[in-house]
Amino acid sequence: WDISGVRVLVDPILVGNLDFGIPWLYDAAKKFLKNFELTDLPQVDCLLITQSLDDHCHLKTLKPLSEMSPNLRVIATPNAKSLLDPLFRNVTYLEPGQESEVEAENGSKVRIRATAGPVLGPPWQRPENGYLVISPQGQLTLYYEPHCVYNKDFLEKEHADIVITPVIKQLLPNFTLVSGQEDAVQLAKLLHAKYIT
Repeated sequence: WDISGVRVLVDPILVGNLDFGIPWLYDAAKKFLKNFELTDLPQVDCLLITQSLDDHCHLKTLKPLSEMSPNLRVIATPNAKSLLDPLFRNVTYLEPGQESEVEAENGSKVRIRATAGPVLGPPWQRPENGYLVISPQGQLTLYYEPHCVYNKDFLEKEHADIVITPVIKQLLPNFTLVSGQEDAVQLAKLLHAKYIT
């Protein structure tokens, strides 16, 4: 994303397949990036990681990216600390409600505020993150949560011009893997969004 001149790379899966460590059960390959190399990436000011699982914190991508840019600014969920600390030197871990400023080389700045996302383990585990990305003077606010799971009480005082979240549900037997549809509509209304994608 390019937000007010700050380029943010979000949950990248750019190298190798996605397999969650169980390739015999699940293996996902990219359809459209077959000849892509990490060196094809444009200059990035910040890496944003929402969750600690491989579909958001993809080590096959992050390891070579860290070798290319070990000082890259990273903002992440604390759940990914054990994965990211060995790779990057400049990581800020945000709990829901905390925020950090990111400044691009050109002097442009945005604020990134963590919000509560899904709990991906036992109920006592801390939630993963969603994020509000806020341009200077609040001219534009983008909200991103990759599973459309959010804390309504936390977001009711917030707004976002753009909401990026799933709009289609993904269901497993007796389990909603990814929310969407009516949840996405409710989220867009809650944040008074102009656009949802």
